[in-house]
Amino acid sequence: MAKKNEVDVDMEVTEETHADARNLANSMRGNFIMAKALYHGIKSLDQVEGHMKETSDLEDMKFLFTNLFPGLGSVIAAQYDPEHLLNTMNAEEE
Repeated sequence: MAKKNEVDVDMEVTEETHADARNLANSMRGNFIMAKALYHGIKSLDQVEGHMKETSDLEDMKFLFTNLFPGLGSVIAAQYDPEHLLNTMNAEEE
C-alpha cells in the first residue's frame, strides 16, 4: 500500500478497473485531470536545470498538452496562474 502522497505502483489492475480507468480517461473529467497533470508536470520539469531537465520529455509533454487538450490550457492556467489570464486578456485588448 502506498503512503500518503505516493503513487501505488504495485496496485492490482483488473479488467474491470482497467475499463473504468479507460472510461474516465475518455470522459471530459478525465481529459481535464490529464491536462492538469501535464500542466503541472510541464511547470515542474521546466524549472529543472542542467542534465536532469529531460528536454525531450518536456517537449513531448508540451506537444501532448497542446494537441490533445486544445482549449483547456487557458482554463487551467487561469485556475493556477492568474497572472497568465491577465496577460492573455491584455494581449487581446491590444
